[in-house]
Amino acid sequence: MLVFQNLSSATKRELVTFINEIRGDYVELSAQPSETIEIIRQRLPELGKNINTALNKLIKTIRKLPASSKEAFQKYWIIFFESLSAPTPLRSMFLAAFFAELHDSFKKAEDSTLVEIYKASPQTFRLLRSDFTKEFAYAAKKYARRDLKMKAPLDEQDGF
Repeated sequence: MLVFQNLSSATKRELVTFINEIRGDYVELSAQPSETIEIIRQRLPELGKNINTALNKLIKTIRKLPASSKEAFQKYWIIFFESLSAPTPLRSMFLAAFFAELHDSFKKAEDSTLVEIYKASPQTFRLLRSDFTKEFAYAAKKYARRDLKMKAPLDEQDGF
């Protein structure tokens, strides 16, 4: 993945420390993508350079898409960063639900959308169609529902 290519050992160690600090609630992430990316750039300058390159590539790819696809991408971009910034007890459930929803949308996408995805990134298309991704999405959905049930009051669990 472009973002993690050619990172020094020191940056990789710092990234692990940073992730553990996020998990431990020592670092709070914003639901605003630009703020979260800026936190990463300040803390991990080497990773920040890779993020710039990856974001530029992503923006170029998105510009090629029709308006409806751009709108759908924007929705998932926001949901992803909201999931990242969720309170620690809910973060893993939100991220699992995000991935399951993203994969479910891919499965239900119209043929024209699938063609757009393939043209923009054949590797992404193949990954989304892979057995690994199907199994991962299934497990993510199962985890998110189980975790949500465990956190919900008993009188609300019938709705799950």
